[in-house]
Amino acid sequence: MKHLHTMPRTKLHEQARRGIERLITDRHLKPGSRLPTETDLASELYVSRTTIRNALKVLEQEGSKYSVKTLKLSV
Repeated sequence: MKHLHTMPRTKLHEQARRGIERLITDRHLKPGSRLPTETDLASELYVSRTTIRNALKVLEQEGSKYSVKTLKLSV
C-alpha cells in the first residue's frame, strides 16, 4: 500500500478516509462485517489513530455506511 504521506497535498484525514474506503472495497467487506481496529487501520495506512478517528467521523458525517462507534459496516 502506498504511504499516505507521499500522496498529493490533501488533508491527512481525507487521505485516510479514502484509504479506509479502498481497504473496504479491496477486502470485499460485507454489511455487518467488522472493520479493522483503529490501531490496525493506523498501522496499515501509516497514520495516527487520531487521524483514523477523524477520517471515520468524516465518513459518518457524510452519511456513509460506516459506524464510528461500532467500527462495523451498515446498510
